[in-house]
Amino acid sequence: MAKEELRELKEWGDKLTRRLLIQCAELKGNELKKWVLEEPDLKARLTRLDRSTVAEVSKFLVILGQRAPHGDPRTKELADSLIRAYEFRNFHDVVEDINNVAADPAKLEELLFRLHDWKVLESRAILEIVKGRLAIIERLRNMVIDNRPETPAKATQENPRRDNLHDLFADYPWLFNPEWQVFAEEKSIGAKLREWGVAEISEDMAAKRVDFLALHKDVDMLVIIELKRPDHPVDLGELQRLQRYQNELGRAYQNCLAVLVHEGEINIRASALNSFEKSDSFKLVKWSELFKQASRFYSHYKAVLDGDVTDPGFSRKQNEVLRTRDILTTDTAHRGQEARAKGIGDTEV
Repeated sequence: MAKEELRELKEWGDKLTRRLLIQCAELKGNELKKWVLEEPDLKARLTRLDRSTVAEVSKFLVILGQRAPHGDPRTKELADSLIRAYEFRNFHDVVEDINNVAADPAKLEELLFRLHDWKVLESRAILEIVKGRLAIIERLRNMVIDNRPETPAKATQENPRRDNLHDLFADYPWLFNPEWQVFAEEKSIGAKLREWGVAEISEDMAAKRVDFLALHKDVDMLVIIELKRPDHPVDLGELQRLQRYQNELGRAYQNCLAVLVHEGEINIRASALNSFEKSDSFKLVKWSELFKQASRFYSHYKAVLDGDVTDPGFSRKQNEVLRTRDILTTDTAHRGQEARAKGIGDTEV
C-alpha cells in the first residue's frame, strides 16, 4: 500500500477514534446527568431552580460525567456542589469560575472538589451575612445621628428617599433584641385580639395600631414595641397610651412587656419617670442603646473581616478556630496541660 494511502487511512482512523471517544464521553456524561436527575434529593433541589439554570447544570453534569462515574458517593458530592453553586449564587457567585474550567473535565472536577471539601459556599454565605449585619448596624447609627423619622414621610423633591427607622427595623428585626422574635408590624389591636380569640374589645382601643409585636424566644412573653423619632421629646400622654395598649393586649398574654424606643428628652415629673424606669413590664430604650447592643453582638467578627491581625479580636477568633479544629480532629474536648495554662476560651457569643 502506498504512503499516501496509509496517510489517508491514518487520518480516517484518527477521525473515527476522536468521534468514538467524543461519543463515549457524551454517553458517560449523559448517564451521570440521568442518574443525578433521578436521585430524589438532588432532583427535588433542581425543581426549585428555574429552567435555564437546570439546563446549565445539566450541561455541566454531562462534562463532569466524562471523569466521575455515576453511582459513586464522591460523584454525588460533586453534583451536590454544582447544584449548591446555583443555590448560593446570591451569596457568592462561582458560576463564572465553573464556566471557565468547563472545557476541561479534570479541572471542573477539581473545582467542585474544592467547593465541597472546603465548604467555600457555606463559609462565604456566613461571611456575607455577618458583613451585611455590621453594615446595617452602622446604617442605624448614621440614621440616629441624622435624626431620620420613625415612619416614612411623604416623598418630596427635597426628600425623595423617604428613609425611616421603621422600615429598617421591619427588614432587620434582630436589631431590636436577638432574644425577641418579631412577628407583626402596624397591626391593629382589635385585629390581633380577635385573632387570639378575645371577643370583647374596648371600642377606643380596637383601631389603635402598634408599631411592632414580638415574642420572647425563651419566655412566654408578648413584647409591644413603639418607636419615636430620635429628637422627639416624650411626654406622659405617650407613655400612658402605650400602657393602655399593654393593658388591652395583656388580655391575651398574661406576661406582656411594653417597650418605647426614643432618644429625645422625657418631659415628665421625676417621680413618674422613676415608676416607669423601675417597672419590670415597661422599658424605655434609647436608639443609641440599640445600636450599642447590636454592635456588641457582632463587633467581635469585625477584626477578622477587616483582616486586622493586630486587633485582639483577630487572635481570639484565630485561637477559637484552631481549638475547634483540634477537638474535631482528635474527637475529644480534653485539654492538655498547655491548653489549661492558656485559661478559658473566648466568652463572646
